[in-house]
Amino acid sequence: MSAASKVTLMGSILFTVASVTAVHWQQNKERERMHQGVIRDEARLAAKQRQEENAREFEAQQQLERELRKQQELVSGGASGGAKA
Repeated sequence: MSAASKVTLMGSILFTVASVTAVHWQQNKERERMHQGVIRDEARLAAKQRQEENAREFEAQQQLERELRKQQELVSGGASGGAKA
């Protein structure tokens, strides 16, 4: 085999190995980036669920406060009405 053909063969082999290595590295980075997207989505959904739960709890607390204020008005209104009579 001539020196030129050996150089060409080595160049082709090195180019092929470098190409395959680069493609595998790129695939691994893409897979990692996609996985990070899933983690971000899960965190976003969890935060949204916490926010919705907090909103429901806040609404329940507001309803309870309204009911307690009505009861308090009835009790204080009834006590002062009874004291007048």
